[in-house]
Amino acid sequence: MSCALATMSSQAQEVTTIECETPAEYKFAEIDERSGCSGQSAINFHAWKGGYASYVFTAPQAGTYDLTFYYVTCDVRWFSVKVNEQPMRAICCSETTPNWSGESVTDSVTGVVTPGILTKTIHVYMEEGDNTIMLQGLYGYTSSQTYNSKPYSPLLDKMEVKYSDTQLGVVADAPDQQYIEMEDYDGTTGDAFVKDMGAFSGGKGVNLNKANGSFTYNVNVPTAGVYKLDISYAYLFERWLSVKVGDTQRINVQFNIGTDTWEGTGTNDPEDHPAFYMRSVLVWLEAGDNRITFSSFTTPGSSNTDSPSLDYFTLDLIECAEFVKPELEITVNPYSLIDIAKLTASEDIDVKKLADHNEYSGVTLEGKQSLTVTAELPYPFLITGYSYATKNNNDEWTVEASEDGTEWTALSPNGNSKEGIVYTYTMPKPYTENPQAVKYVRIVASGTEDVNLTEFLLFGNPYLSADQQFPEGIFKADQFEMTCNNEGYPSWNQLPEHLFTGDIDKLFAFKRGEEDVTVTVELLEDVKATSYMIATSELWHHPKDWEVWGADSETGEWVLLDERHDVSFLINGSTFFFPINEPKTCNAYKLIFKNTDGELSKWQMFTEENSPITGIQSTSNSNLPSISISANDGKLSLSSDKAANYNIYTIQGARIASGTINQGNTNVSLPAGIYLLKTANKTVKVAIK
Repeated sequence: MSCALATMSSQAQEVTTIECETPAEYKFAEIDERSGCSGQSAINFHAWKGGYASYVFTAPQAGTYDLTFYYVTCDVRWFSVKVNEQPMRAICCSETTPNWSGESVTDSVTGVVTPGILTKTIHVYMEEGDNTIMLQGLYGYTSSQTYNSKPYSPLLDKMEVKYSDTQLGVVADAPDQQYIEMEDYDGTTGDAFVKDMGAFSGGKGVNLNKANGSFTYNVNVPTAGVYKLDISYAYLFERWLSVKVGDTQRINVQFNIGTDTWEGTGTNDPEDHPAFYMRSVLVWLEAGDNRITFSSFTTPGSSNTDSPSLDYFTLDLIECAEFVKPELEITVNPYSLIDIAKLTASEDIDVKKLADHNEYSGVTLEGKQSLTVTAELPYPFLITGYSYATKNNNDEWTVEASEDGTEWTALSPNGNSKEGIVYTYTMPKPYTENPQAVKYVRIVASGTEDVNLTEFLLFGNPYLSADQQFPEGIFKADQFEMTCNNEGYPSWNQLPEHLFTGDIDKLFAFKRGEEDVTVTVELLEDVKATSYMIATSELWHHPKDWEVWGADSETGEWVLLDERHDVSFLINGSTFFFPINEPKTCNAYKLIFKNTDGELSKWQMFTEENSPITGIQSTSNSNLPSISISANDGKLSLSSDKAANYNIYTIQGARIASGTINQGNTNVSLPAGIYLLKTANKTVKVAIK
């Protein structure tokens, strides 16, 4: 954009002051007395109500003007500015004042004065004559995945308008706002439904319930850029959902301010307390077609997976200097039985690319329209589901199973879902009178397109025999003593001792109390475990976060051997195997469930010699990424030799960010503090200054 020095009239050289507490029009805003402000008052807007205020500035001549805001805030807050029909501008007030009054504070020792009012200046284009300046509340933006910004604006004291020395030219009008009823979706998966709700704009609303529920909308915008996505909702209590554009990283959105009712009715004061509230999220849209997906989400430590009742959403182009365009999101599950299987293929391909838990790596066979990939499991499993990733039309693809690798039967799923290019299928409950345990599973890709296959995952539970479904490990009958600080549910026969039986249908269910649930096993002899197994039942409430500790035989101290966070079993009835990267010889082990309720079927640990999973440690470690970490200037910088998932927690254990480290550098902006960074193969403490 070219810059030119314009000739200013004498009027344009003057500074015009507009007191923010005297708008031409306002709604859902508060005007309060503030002793340090120029007019002894200031205004702020309620973003969740759509609060705004409008002002009129009469420009003596057209051109670029410096628009300076005087504000007060004790924490990071946002608001938006819109001049005439131009795109909105997001304003981040990250510098804070010492109080909410606007009064300066003088240090009694150093004499240093901390101003009570700060400023923020932007360039705006004004037409000659009257111009409308619209200020609105804005939830704000964070580059981390968890989006729970504050719904209040800063306190705005006044604006100063002055013709700028730098002229940037005419600003084009913003494209028209897009309005989409939530019930007018283009695709849906899982437990998501539309219901009649008379007070809603279209007479209907939508809800996302439990895991894997989603609605997808196809939208077309004329201009690439950042858009403010406003969601109209009603609900009583805190709720969450996730928003995802295309295949990029999803944003987990907190709804922390409730309406009077779920139905959008019953408000006593519609002028100050609307029946519906708004939640804004900033997203990146490309010019042309885009796919927006709203999905159910459960915040760590909560068992509530319902969304608010959703009415409609709108899209408005907005400029935001702080916005970071999101990276692609890896959506395939990070664990599956493929991790412990031997893979072979009918073509000469790198089968490791099909088991690296990254749908953006894989194989494409030029000129070939068929491919068979076979997974040989270490012993028989009851298959409960499978996933694969492809860009192909997969109508003619099949997944088949065999007991011995000679006679094959096509699997017949009773449920399916799709996210991006990842297809997931669930099987009917396999624990029947005649269970069909298999040791071989293969995917047969065929059609008219060159084969593209980027991931293959299997889920299920072991079934060695009817009497002993699970393999034996170091926890052998009558050779250990178990204690647990949670009795489970005795009336339902869901007890901690069921973790060590061979029957998949016997499980341990527990409810989170004041302390973490801890299962401790004391052994009769010292053992070095190199891996362990966690199995879930057909119930849906799986634990997500846990730690495995061992009592070092030499020192007698408890040593952390492995920890997992935000684990997704994805398919009910799944067993995952985890390596212990630095095994110790121990005389006791304990499994600690963190911040969660849960139902769990089995826990077993294996030595390198007695594990039925040959080479599980080396197989798992071969896929682990090499990650480097640095922290400076309010950012955590991560680099990796391959795509890898990460989670960032506060010292208190609350997850505040998560996402994918892509090849190259990934930066995460964080407030100053101490955090825990957890990846597949490391947990480190980092300090952000």
